[in-house]
Parts: sequence; structure tokens; C-alpha cells
Amino acid sequence: ANIAGLELIQAMHVEVQRVLVAPSSTEQVRKKAALCLLRLTRTSPNLLSGREFAPRVANLLQDQHLGVLTSVMSLLSCLASQQTPEYEGLIPHVVHILSKLVMKKNCARDYLYYRTPSPWLQIKLLKFLQLYPNAIENNTAEYTSQLINV
Repeated sequence: ANIAGLELIQAMHVEVQRVLVAPSSTEQVRKKAALCLLRLTRTSPNLLSGREFAPRVANLLQDQHLGVLTSVMSLLSCLASQQTPEYEGLIPHVVHILSKLVMKKNCARDYLYYRTPSPWLQIKLLKFLQLYPNAIENNTAEYTSQLINV
């Protein structure tokens, strides 16, 4: 992704997307595919359509592996900053992950940092939510109870 030209990026991104969402891919492969797609997207911002890719990201946000979630959140933050309205529907998934980490402390031991569950992922989740201040205010009843506890 670092040395690819525009033609190679356009040819590769479909395969990288397929590997990213394939259920047969391991966690390591999904992490690397998300980071590769992030780099490809930064090089060519109009590569992904938010309407088509948002449902796939929603499925990826249901992954239990925190390394995959961290990589996917890096990709999602980049995509949402480019096409903000397209990814607004993912707010409930992000709030759910954040409440699961903070309230239930649902985290593998490898991702605990001084008894804080995956602080890097928490920061990425909060930065994503910052992109949608109006959406959170409009759905206050849904998110308030979870976000206040965070």
C-alpha cells in the first residue's frame, strides 16, 4: 500500500476488502487487511462508497477480537471523516463496544493497560463519536444512559 500507484490501488482494494470481511480470515489477516485498506483509502480517498461499505463495517464491529476492532476503528475513523453522513448508522455499534469495555470491563488480559481495558480502542471510539455531535443529541434517550456511565 505504501508504494502502489493508482492503478494498482484500484485493482487491489477489492481483494483487500474481500479478505477483510471473509469469515475464514484469521484475526491477524483481518487486522492487516483493515490497516492496508486504511492506507489505500488515505492514498485514494474516493476508493470506497460509504453506502456499500458501511454494512460490512457494521459486521466487523461485532468482532470479539480487540486487535481487529482497533484496526477497524482506525479505518472507520478515516472513512467517517471523509464521508461523515454515510457512517452515522454505526453509532449504536460504537456505543455498545464502548460500554462493553468501560462498564463491563470485557477485555482480554493482553489488552489491559494498568487495569484499563484497551485504552487505545476507547480513544478511537470516542473520536468517532465526536464526528456526530448532532446525531447523539437527537438520540439522547438511547445513548444517554450508556454514555453517562462511561
